[in-house]
Amino acid sequence: MTETTGGEMTCFWAPSATLKELISTLKQLSSDKLAANSTEKIKVYICFSSRSALQKLFHTSSPDGYVYPPDTWTEKLGLPPPTEFPGLELVVKSLFFRPFSVLHSKYLIIDRQKVFLPSCNVSWEEWYECAIGIEGPIVQHVFDFWREVWKPAELIDLSFEKPEDPKSTLDGPIDQHIDQLSGQALRTTLLPHPHDSSLRQALWLLPKQVQATPAATPLNKTLLHLITNAKTEVIILTPNLTSQQAFTAVCLALINGVGVRMITNRRMMVPEQLATAGTLTEQVIDRLIKEYRRGFSGRKLRKQLAELKASAMLPDVKVAENEQLGSLRISYFRQPSSATSAQARAGTAETGLGIASHAAKSHIKLTIVDRKAIVLGSGNMDRASWRTSQELGVLIEDQDEGGRSTGAVARLWRDVERGLEGCLESYFDS
Repeated sequence: MTETTGGEMTCFWAPSATLKELISTLKQLSSDKLAANSTEKIKVYICFSSRSALQKLFHTSSPDGYVYPPDTWTEKLGLPPPTEFPGLELVVKSLFFRPFSVLHSKYLIIDRQKVFLPSCNVSWEEWYECAIGIEGPIVQHVFDFWREVWKPAELIDLSFEKPEDPKSTLDGPIDQHIDQLSGQALRTTLLPHPHDSSLRQALWLLPKQVQATPAATPLNKTLLHLITNAKTEVIILTPNLTSQQAFTAVCLALINGVGVRMITNRRMMVPEQLATAGTLTEQVIDRLIKEYRRGFSGRKLRKQLAELKASAMLPDVKVAENEQLGSLRISYFRQPSSATSAQARAGTAETGLGIASHAAKSHIKLTIVDRKAIVLGSGNMDRASWRTSQELGVLIEDQDEGGRSTGAVARLWRDVERGLEGCLESYFDS
């Protein structure tokens, strides 16, 4: 059975230039479908988790979520009525689980043939973002993940061929997708992270002996495995850093002599950080520097290291504890000047890459290890992403079927790094 479908998943939905572009695109898609004289409509699913604090407060806790009636689209969502999309069959649905379990994942599925994993939401913020497009059997796994979570009634009984899942030590389906630059297939692993609405995960105010440890999800396990088993270098670009497990893993990498480069933000989503973690990124960064300067000898940190090594998420962690710590570089993203923005855009004209002229924060979620593996997706290095939010990431390894390097990971980092030119404030450099 074949059909034409499209689905967009976003965490946040708000009136914005992005929404206007989305509406324009949907209208064009509808017109193209009518111009083709097709009797079938294109099924389009818009799925989001949050549009306001009030919406989350009164949102149904049912896993079936809430489907917005078409007569409410304009008032509540800023969408035109369905009469303006005659070539589309449009469904709009939201899911949220109190107190803090947003569905933070962001992805776009097109005809079950392509998937795009952006870092951005349908929102007004002008942040530095990125997206990666993937094709191949892994697209079906993303579709299965979406169908299981969002439960679109029209698709429950559809039959289709599913690829066999190769076994993975990281508990995620492994497939390959084609690197468009090299023309080679890359080893790719889908990293889902289900939401958890339990109070033991959500409330940081609970005594530590009552709090649950973060779930050993494919995304959590993979990030810890990569960071703590790095050989030479770890690069982390994250909007926020409040996860204790991520912090401890970075400390362990530095103890093992691995160089760490961290890029994050100041004063980003402060109320959310305080509500979900009881601390701020700046405080965690200052603690990391303090621990680094005293050689990670603090009793509290040593206890946290022992707990991390004993956890189910790190069954194979290696601790070399080199005499010399790895180098540590920490930078904060800052809004570029107009002159810097123009220079960066001019310098990247050939590739079409560049920074937003008014980007106030970096919203990219990226971890690179040894220039051989990269994790991209929706997950931050904060407490919410590691414990309560639903996330979706992808691990891309820089090797083809024969185990040869393609240089794809290095190219991806060069592209992102080029856009950071003129936007970084060095805060600490060992």
